[in-house]
Amino acid sequence: MGAQSSSAAPELAATSAGFGIASLVAVPVLHVVHGNVGYGFASLGLRLVAPPLFAVLGYGVGGQISGRYDRPNCDSICVSPGASVGAVAGFVGGALGVMVLGSAVFAYDERSTIEAPAARTASASGVSWRPTFGVERGGSRVGIVGTF
Repeated sequence: MGAQSSSAAPELAATSAGFGIASLVAVPVLHVVHGNVGYGFASLGLRLVAPPLFAVLGYGVGGQISGRYDRPNCDSICVSPGASVGAVAGFVGGALGVMVLGSAVFAYDERSTIEAPAARTASASGVSWRPTFGVERGGSRVGIVGTF
């Protein structure tokens, strides 16, 4: 029997991409909506910079740990398995680190008690909006809803 391809792979890729986009955009948008524009831009900047930076660092560390990678018939650049694992670990670690940092630092609210959010009503101009996102079976969604 030959290897069979999984039909779930495109769905998994779409869901992963949707989750990645939602986690990249949703949290900074929530900061801005709550009036913390500076935290919103700081969160977006960290989410854009930290994972690739830690991926590069992980690539270098993984390459150094795994040592020289000699592969027959390799006339161009060959990547050692250790460097590849280090890059993936660095990217995931950077993304998780940003989430922890955001929860510990940027999510601070001066209110002493948790209040239920007020119902959204139209502003004086009659316009209101809010971000939405969700992960569902077979995909994910990111959007903005509002009244005009």
